Amino acid sequence: MVQSVSGFWFIDSLIGGIPWNWAIEFFGENEKVLNLLFHHVIVYNSRFSRVYVIIYKDFGGLNPYLITRLSRIMNGDVDNVLVSRCFRYMDLVELLSDLVEKDRVENSVLIIYNPFNNVKGDPRDYVEVNRIISFLHRLKSNGWRIILFNKVSANGTYSPEGGNFHHHIVNVILRIEPKDDKWCYVEIVKHPFKRIGFRRSFPYKKLNLGTGDIVWVEQRLLTEWL
Repeated sequence: MVQSVSGFWFIDSLIGGIPWNWAIEFFGENEKVLNLLFHHVIVYNSRFSRVYVIIYKDFGGLNPYLITRLSRIMNGDVDNVLVSRCFRYMDLVELLSDLVEKDRVENSVLIIYNPFNNVKGDPRDYVEVNRIISFLHRLKSNGWRIILFNKVSANGTYSPEGGNFHHHIVNVILRIEPKDDKWCYVEIVKHPFKRIGFRRSFPYKKLNLGTGDIVWVEQRLLTEWL
């Protein structure tokens, strides 16, 4: 049983002691908050495992300077972090297929930022979503820990994007939203043995650990730089 996922007690205490090969998801409407937590989770898990990171968006999402600084503060190991970026749905499928072919692994973590970027609200898109979820289910069976950073459903419901099949496969789902400019909420949306709807507040500055005055321009397409 492994309890810590994020390194923050106010989050990990809600997750509880869970098996390694479970899928945990964070979602919310505020991308800035999710992105800061995303960086912390990468660095925290790099301390004790190989971390495969997939970013499914055209630009932004990863601040390498923040990763480096957090690694110094949290004793992370940047050599344990492997990063890929997807521009198309098939890019993500190919990456997940490659990981599945690795067969069973020990202490490896897959972190995906914005896993359902292809969903635009059309029910036909969920055929592609279900294919992604099928790969994640196989990876769990092979011993992977899956951590997702997702957006709110395009249908406007109080749930993450991905549909019912996705909700079934992910073991623990936490919603993270700002309360104001100083505080955030983390709320249990799904958990096998903890109360749904329980929420805990925490100071927003906790997620700003290590950011300092870092300036990272990430609002241009990667293809422009290439």
